Amino acid sequence: MASRRNIARVGRIRQKTVQRLEPQIKEALAPRFQFSAGTPHDFTAQGDLVVETTTGALKVSRLTTTQRDALTAAVGMIIYNTTDSKFQGYAGSSWVNLH
Repeated sequence: MASRRNIARVGRIRQKTVQRLEPQIKEALAPRFQFSAGTPHDFTAQGDLVVETTTGALKVSRLTTTQRDALTAAVGMIIYNTTDSKFQGYAGSSWVNLH
């Protein structure tokens, strides 16, 4: 079982990775999107990742059922299942349709 110290360390590593990549991601997405990835206090009402646009759309990963089942799934993952033609989310023990 992971210790609290290790869990905190992983959280700090993830945050540093996001902060390091943020300028590159912003440059790639600009000017079509407003992109923000910040510390939890920046986006407590909206989430840790905010993508806003008036000229495009968010595209989530498109996977077949076989590809989806090969993932190491985590609660909250969202995909578009091309086999079933459905948006799906991982709910902790199974994938569920999101409509």
